[in-house]
Formats: sequence, C-alpha cells, structure tokens
Amino acid sequence: MTLRIHDLPEFFGTANFKIGARSEDAYRQLIHEFVSFYRTNIFNQQWGELVRLRSDNTLQISMLPNGLDANLMKQVWQPFLDWVRHSSGYSLKWPVVIASLPALHFWDIKWWQEHWLELGLPNHEILDHVLAHLLTQSS
Repeated sequence: MTLRIHDLPEFFGTANFKIGARSEDAYRQLIHEFVSFYRTNIFNQQWGELVRLRSDNTLQISMLPNGLDANLMKQVWQPFLDWVRHSSGYSLKWPVVIASLPALHFWDIKWWQEHWLELGLPNHEILDHVLAHLLTQSS
C-alpha cells in the first residue's frame, strides 16, 4: 500500500452564520441567491463542509475553507452578505463568524488556549460591551 500525503495549506478557516427569511417566498429567493453565489464563488477545492436548509426558513452556513486567510474569506462572502443586509425579508443571526488560523496550529492545544477568543469573537466590541455591562452589575 502507498499512502499519498499533501502539504498542509497555510490556513484552515471557518465561515459560520445563519440567515433567517421572514416568509416562504423570501426563503426561496434566499436559496436561489445562495446557489448562484455558491456556483460562482465557492464551488471549488478550497471550500467544503455544510450548508443546511432548515424548516424554520433558516439557511445555516458551516463551511471550512482551506488555504484562505480571514481577509480573503471575508472578501469572498462580502457580496452575498451585502445582498442579505440590503434586501428586505432577511435577518443575519448573531454572530457572523469568518475566521482563520494557521493550519500548523490546528491540533496545538496551547495555541488554541492562547488564541481561541479572538477566533470565536472576532468583533471585540461585542465582548467589550458585554463585559462593561457585567462590571456594572451587583454581584
């Protein structure tokens, strides 16, 4: 038996978010827009994993790209997310997480312990707001 291996890409990433549609017609349009976006932007070897069409009119994205840093992933998704934000009938469920990490650290527990927060909550303003609120509460 011969095992063929490949070099790790520079990055592993994640794109995780949910989009809710307020009606059946809006949901059908959302699916149509996503499939068009998918065909032209992410139907390639760099993107994999899951897209779920839920019975509550929610499109759930749980994709894991390889070889793209967070800035490139955000550039890829920006046109679709802009369409969602500027179209009536849709809501982005909090949070939209688009993040990457060096692939060599994917299995490095110490690295994760030091960096997980910035990956899981890339928008630190939200965390700052929550912490500021908690600090003003009586214990």
